Amino acid sequence: ENFDGLIFPGWMNTHGYAEEAVKKGMKVMVYNCDCPPEIARVACLCPDPAEPGLISARSLAKNMGKSGQVAILHGDMEVGSNAERYNSFKEEIKQYGGIKIVDEVFILDNDEDVYNRTVECLRNNKDVQALFITNGFPCSVARAIEDSGKAGKVRLYAFDTDPEIISYIKKGIIACTVGQDSFGQGHDPVIWLYNHLAAGQAFPSDIIHCRVSVVDGSNVDSLIM
Repeated sequence: ENFDGLIFPGWMNTHGYAEEAVKKGMKVMVYNCDCPPEIARVACLCPDPAEPGLISARSLAKNMGKSGQVAILHGDMEVGSNAERYNSFKEEIKQYGGIKIVDEVFILDNDEDVYNRTVECLRNNKDVQALFITNGFPCSVARAIEDSGKAGKVRLYAFDTDPEIISYIKKGIIACTVGQDSFGQGHDPVIWLYNHLAAGQAFPSDIIHCRVSVVDGSNVDSLIM
């Protein structure tokens, strides 16, 4: 009650709260991923969801010499960011005729399921050299690679950065991760929405893309986490 504006992540479990806030006349801004179009939010600050797929595919092709076997671990395709990453990765991989996608595995958004399905995928695809994941839990995949005795043989392409992910990059298990400006996602919506409410400042667009960064073996030691 008594708020002029509220900021929510655009995740599914916040949609009811965001919709209720809009109905009460509050200005709602979302971040990280967009909410359904029927929720009349004023703006969304998020990464370009296609970029992790494009960057991962290009990095993978460079590291593999443009040939080899790849498997995709994907989450719920009803979630827009999962679908965008998946589609952009597959579209870019088509440019490299020597790279074959040999398996596509559906994963749930929980540590145990991602770990178990990765272990099964590696068991079923003995010659796979790289994995691409569309959603969270990259460290669950990295643990599965390590526990399956595939470290140095299979490398993961993912997104986001945190100290544990960085440790797996240093081990050579995660080849490349695409950072999505976590600080900016928490900081910038506050500034945008405050200026909109207090000064009537218009948003530059209804979707504002935050910057991305690429972390791999070439620059991981320069990061301060």
